[in-house]
Amino acid sequence: MLLRKLADAIRVHSVVDSGFVVTELCRDIADLTGVGEETEAQLAAAVSDAEHWLVKQSRMRGQLFSELDEAIVASDLVQVRTLRKHLRAVAYRGQTDAEKQTMATAETLLEAHARQQQEAAAARRAELQDERDSQAAGRARKLLGRRKGGRMSPEVMRKLVDEVVNDASQAGARIDAQQQGQIIAWKRRADSSRVRPKAARRTAASLRIAVRAAG
Repeated sequence: MLLRKLADAIRVHSVVDSGFVVTELCRDIADLTGVGEETEAQLAAAVSDAEHWLVKQSRMRGQLFSELDEAIVASDLVQVRTLRKHLRAVAYRGQTDAEKQTMATAETLLEAHARQQQEAAAARRAELQDERDSQAAGRARKLLGRRKGGRMSPEVMRKLVDEVVNDASQAGARIDAQQQGQIIAWKRRADSSRVRPKAARRTAASLRIAVRAAG
């Protein structure tokens, strides 16, 4: 069973932090007692192979950390992200102080970049919103200016009021107090124009009923 676990552990990328697992299995095998000579020879050969594998892995690990250091210095974020992910899988445990510092520096660099991206995206959203609000203010002022051109039908005025209210709502503080007062006055007129036709229709209906009753 231990030989199978050891063989599985030394397969490339077979397990997370395989170097640590292989080291622990070699210790377990060394502690075995009461095995036959043939089994003991097999175990000794397997441990010897595993130890050679560990030496190669140690060199590879050192090379990966060296490459990560270089990527950090160069601010190569793609390489930093790739190497950090790989090293977290194959060298999560048993890191030296220098290796821990390298990993921490990589984390700091990636987190700073993520914050910069978030801040840039937020700034762009704010800029776009500012543009939309400015455009809405411009449309509202233009609509307010149309009212000065002369009288208009109630239907046209109601439509105009709906548009200017929507634009003014989006424009916010870009609409000054005078313009806000003008919009309020417009809305009152538009609301009253909605009531008057209903009252006129009721009056006309009443007159028709009275005429029929008199006849």
